[in-house]
Amino acid sequence: MNFPPDSISRYGSLVSEPQAFFESCARPLSVTGWYNPSKKAVSPLIGTAPDRTTLNWDSNGFKCADMLNERFLMDFLTGAIAIQEESAMTSVHLMDIQPGQRILDLCAAPGNKTAQISTRLGESGTLVANDISKARLGVLHGVIDRMGLANVVTTTYDARQFPIPHRLFDSVLADVPCSCEGTSRKYPGILLKNNQNERTRLVRNQIEILERAVRCVRPGGCVVYSTCTYAPEENECVVNDVLKRAPSGFECELVQVQIPGFHFSPGLTNWNGEHLDDSLSKCARIWPHLNDTGGFFLAILRRCQRDDDVSKDAPKIKTEPILTSEWPWLAHDFSESDLSPWRSIAFSNKYDRLMGQECEPPEGLKIQTIGMTGLNLKSQYPKFSTALALKIGHLARGAWAEIEPERALDYWDRKTVPVLTSQTPYPSTRTMIVRCGGQSLGLGSASDTSLNVQSRFPKVWGGLQIADRIRQIRTL
Repeated sequence: MNFPPDSISRYGSLVSEPQAFFESCARPLSVTGWYNPSKKAVSPLIGTAPDRTTLNWDSNGFKCADMLNERFLMDFLTGAIAIQEESAMTSVHLMDIQPGQRILDLCAAPGNKTAQISTRLGESGTLVANDISKARLGVLHGVIDRMGLANVVTTTYDARQFPIPHRLFDSVLADVPCSCEGTSRKYPGILLKNNQNERTRLVRNQIEILERAVRCVRPGGCVVYSTCTYAPEENECVVNDVLKRAPSGFECELVQVQIPGFHFSPGLTNWNGEHLDDSLSKCARIWPHLNDTGGFFLAILRRCQRDDDVSKDAPKIKTEPILTSEWPWLAHDFSESDLSPWRSIAFSNKYDRLMGQECEPPEGLKIQTIGMTGLNLKSQYPKFSTALALKIGHLARGAWAEIEPERALDYWDRKTVPVLTSQTPYPSTRTMIVRCGGQSLGLGSASDTSLNVQSRFPKVWGGLQIADRIRQIRTL
């Protein structure tokens, strides 16, 4: 493969095996991703697919040859797995996430890292997912609903000017826009770009975003800075500049990157004749030939602590408890204790939202969404949304139908499928939660005899045209 001048050929001197590096950039990637911990607790089948191997550095991650099989489709559509490039999974892996924390993802779309953080918080804490693009944030909203993330608040600020909250965040992820050279195994055309003016603009923005991230994290808290490029100008040089320019009260120190079982090179301390801070060796350069991944860069900045630093609590947002004695909660016979981790919030005339009990949106933010899609309020009677059915459908004791695993593809193909066993649907709407192996697949409408259920799964879910994917699987 011939690389253009000033593209990745300039990095040959930075790696011990340049030929292996160049060759790996031209090979396609395997499919990698991770399991949703909350879904693993629902179904014993999650994580047992024979075509997947566990990543040696992350027991919750997997690798497989392709996505064209029924089991992969089932896990994806139900939010049991996320598809994410292996090297990109490392940035959240470095965050010391504890239940109940407040975390900021400054450049969040398309949302896989947001989902990683949210699932590590469990049904606790608050994650603010920000992205300047409302269109890209729409993709993130789809991830939130598919994976059932009830502790996420979304905003659309320019990350360089994100409002500094009254109560600072415990951790901040700054996965900044970059030249994306490390994604060439997925998008080979990215290496044809050679625009130094664009890189200059990117670097200026990256510095400002990282500086804002440091201002938003509490003293003693950490910012993880990451890119998917090899360019030192966007990596070590950005971090070096922020360390040097930090005003009083916002000084930071670098923390050693450690990922046992995963190979990387230390950060550079020299580039183009310029000596950088020696501590930049604590950063990580992920070259594709070291782990058969894409390329990535990682840095951990800990904001220095001062004795007079105090972070004050912010007032909680007003929410309502879920009332199990009202439709449609009554129809599905949920117990109050089952629903105790969540609260509902009226957010529009179309849907209410399901949010975690501990979710506390920071005061003063212009919020796009809180939590995930809850009840559908558009019809005569409130109904479960698909997202809500996937999230808590396994807890329903009424108005559900179990189908055989062999009929799951028919269900996602929006067909009428036979019912294996069921509980009586609510008379007004005949709506049922459809389950398979105890795991919720979505919604359906019961037939008059309750011997069949008509699928009401969306035609498009998680960005997939589902009928097209089913046709691909059935023709193999």
